[in-house]
Amino acid sequence: MDWSGHTLGNQTRLSSPTDIAFPISTSHRDHKAAEKVWAYVFIKTKQPAKVVRALRRIEGVTKADGLFGSPDVIAIVEGRDILSMDAVIDKIAATPDVADTDSKVARWIE
Repeated sequence: MDWSGHTLGNQTRLSSPTDIAFPISTSHRDHKAAEKVWAYVFIKTKQPAKVVRALRRIEGVTKADGLFGSPDVIAIVEGRDILSMDAVIDKIAATPDVADTDSKVARWIE
């Protein structure tokens, strides 16, 4: 995979890191990008393994992983619109052992 815009063999060309998290075919990219909203949620916790396992069970969390360093956990969440995505982020904040969250709503850039 190459984020610089080069094609690798028969693989789809990637124009941004969001292509990895949310693969969208070139012919439907504008339509699909407008359909969903997503955010990166940075999470502080003293129990990263426990929190990651809990987050992966929340509908709307598309990916959750522990990190080395700070923050301790990152989650990618998506929704049909800002309200539904915000509801997922609220569930993350209410998860036991989550000490703090910092959310960044992503935007598609061609």
